[in-house]
Amino acid sequence: EGHVMIGEIHALKIKEKADKGFVLTNGEQDILLPYILTDQKLTVGEEVKVFVYLEKSGRTIASTTLPDMVVGSFGWAKVVEVIPHLGAFVNIGTSTDVLVSYEDLPPVEAVWPKQDDALYIKLNVDRKGRLLGVPATENELEEVYSFSPDLELNDQVTGYIVQTHREGSVMITENNERAFIHHTERDVEPRLGQAVTAR
Repeated sequence: EGHVMIGEIHALKIKEKADKGFVLTNGEQDILLPYILTDQKLTVGEEVKVFVYLEKSGRTIASTTLPDMVVGSFGWAKVVEVIPHLGAFVNIGTSTDVLVSYEDLPPVEAVWPKQDDALYIKLNVDRKGRLLGVPATENELEEVYSFSPDLELNDQVTGYIVQTHREGSVMITENNERAFIHHTERDVEPRLGQAVTAR
């Protein structure tokens, strides 16, 4: 029991209706589920599955729109907005967008993702309890995606760029394999998160 963990999905009991939403509880901590964050018909006393996070004001709230990933897990997230010197906001499938900090993006803003690009991230929580997306590292990618050694040079492969280096770029293909595009094979350096067709 005790504290309801941020960035996770919980089954909480509806304690009462308030002005702005339902008050949920785990027996010790009460959390607001704002009416605007649910489209379910709910009644006091029943249990509801919610995703719990901190809103910008720092208040803990719940949403019945469950995300594609929870804290500690990985997933693809669409970029919804990019703010210079801050980072990229991504959609993880719930009511709030998540920041991928500039510190975790390439040092050169020219290869930062743009709106509608897709990033493969791990969902984390910072010291203040805010959700953060962190692009997967090479080791983390290796655990999930096997390398595709047998790509013929003229095979057309489509996928998303997950890493950019001086030597080249790493992409995850539609077949869920990692492929390397050497810098000599590309005209311009693709963005992190860009959908590309390489051959």
